[in-house]
Amino acid sequence: MYLAVQPAEAAALKKLTELIGVIVEDSAQIRPPGPPDFRALEARLLPEFRFLLSRRGVRKAVEKVYQLPYLDRLRVYESFQNDKDFPRHIHDSGYRLSNLSDVSEKGYAALKELCTCLSDITFKDASESQDSKSKKKLYDSALLRRRFREHNGEFGQVCPVCLQEVYFSEWEGDVDHYFPKAAHPTLTFHPYNLLPTCSDCNGPKNKSSKEPVDPKDAGPGELQTVFLPYLRAASQEVELNVVESGSAENDLKIAINPGPGGGPWTGKRIENMDRLYHLSSRWRGVLEKVCGDMKDENLQKRAEGVTLEEWPAALREILSATAKSTKGRSDFIKGVYCSWLLERSDEELLERFPYRTLSLPPPEE
Repeated sequence: MYLAVQPAEAAALKKLTELIGVIVEDSAQIRPPGPPDFRALEARLLPEFRFLLSRRGVRKAVEKVYQLPYLDRLRVYESFQNDKDFPRHIHDSGYRLSNLSDVSEKGYAALKELCTCLSDITFKDASESQDSKSKKKLYDSALLRRRFREHNGEFGQVCPVCLQEVYFSEWEGDVDHYFPKAAHPTLTFHPYNLLPTCSDCNGPKNKSSKEPVDPKDAGPGELQTVFLPYLRAASQEVELNVVESGSAENDLKIAINPGPGGGPWTGKRIENMDRLYHLSSRWRGVLEKVCGDMKDENLQKRAEGVTLEEWPAALREILSATAKSTKGRSDFIKGVYCSWLLERSDEELLERFPYRTLSLPPPEE
């Protein structure tokens, strides 16, 4: 989301999305409500996915879709077709995701139940997502996290939103439905809607189940107002700056501002990103620690016997070595801080890291 990262290789997720498409398309081709032909549906699926239609909960959910009035089934199918193509419409001023106004409440409930049943089998209970013959997992969230890590190299072990270090594995990290599956069931398995993040970013104090699009911006062109996983990274449009927010020493914060790569929507996208993840305030806490770390590093350099005349150059040497750090959240914020310090004059640096107040170790006897 902040970082430009690649989605995990997810053929199974695409097939699960196609499975939902097969069901809603077939239901829309039948005028009067009636029972589904499960044998015909299974024939249209790959063998490894056919077991899903044998699950009792899934069968009941499919039957509810087929019992909807014809116009509801047609709208469910149209909503599915509209939403699954959202990556092609991120710049489209006339495009929006479907919502309850597009589908009746009963139709929406039936679609949500179907997608929830499939999600429970696939993501929550790995033992249930196995073909009884092959005993091979169809998919699960741990596999998605691992493949995300493999696909993204140096950024595969940091949260793509806040850059906190996180080893995406079976035990660590979350998989966030960027557009919440409760409101957008058609995107339950969409590879471009599933983003591995840290538990903080996906927790109740931050993103959780919030809508990325501000309600007041919902409607045609709504995707222009948000950064999007894999499709529109904030790092390509914004620049981070350190801002002195008060008179006290080191009363600093990280400001997220439109950068040279931004456009007319960048300000709104920053606003929505901070509404979801509160990065400005969270990074401010990291910056406070970074300031302390830099003082310790400078103390060590001072202890090496640097003279007063050499002190400004020694400070800049330390800052330059750290200014391009990106490997984790603390190092990234330290890089932003050091880049900001390098723009200060020697006099300003000496005010922040004065030579005379640093303690030298006692001389050796």
